[in-house]
Amino acid sequence: MTGRIFDKLIDAATAIGAIATALMMIHVSLDVTLKYLFNAPIPATIVIVSQYYMLCVAFPPLALAEQQNSHISVEIFATHLPGRIQHYLQGASFLFACIVYGMLTYIAAFNARREFEAGSFLIEQQVKIDVWPAYFILPTGTGLMTLYLALRFFRFLRGEDQLKSHEVPFE
Repeated sequence: MTGRIFDKLIDAATAIGAIATALMMIHVSLDVTLKYLFNAPIPATIVIVSQYYMLCVAFPPLALAEQQNSHISVEIFATHLPGRIQHYLQGASFLFACIVYGMLTYIAAFNARREFEAGSFLIEQQVKIDVWPAYFILPTGTGLMTLYLALRFFRFLRGEDQLKSHEVPFE
């Protein structure tokens, strides 16, 4: 049950990243076209791309890579260890990554709240763009990653979440 809920959340986060990618391509293409054909660029394109689209592309889908075991890993040392030690290292990696992402989520959420309270905005081409909502994208993505890593760690403790040797890339 919990796994299906996470699958749906990860699918939604990935859809957000895909939609942001498509919107960014359309927005930038339209901006360049209007700029060079009609000398009328879309105001605040750089702010919108850098503060919204790029964050939506990068952070909400983070957990998808974890779900698919697609994060980069270098296993020069670990592959030479006995299977039991590799097993425990895998569990430790889930716990360590969960703690790191949890701290990142906490700090990012704190910063997002601060920017919200300050009403942060940027001005580009005499257009005011509120950027405080963008600060909530990072803790949303890292928060989902934290929760998914916690799920993987608890599955590991129960003996349910183990990478098989054929799932380890570049082995």
